[in-house]
Amino acid sequence: MNWSWSDVVSSNADVLARSSGATAPNGGSKATFHAAEHGTVNLQATAACVGCDEVKTWKIVAEVK
Repeated sequence: MNWSWSDVVSSNADVLARSSGATAPNGGSKATFHAAEHGTVNLQATAACVGCDEVKTWKIVAEVK
């Protein structure tokens, strides 16, 4: 199976702002975030299977102090 990942996004740019990021031709995704203030934020991306109906979600919860 081949997977194509979406951009990684932050649930709250006031806490963790995305400063760069990209998806790659091979289906990968990467991003750099900048901690702007204290708080809790979710980072999330989804992957769609190329040629099938499966979808995966990648998610972490980060606490910025």
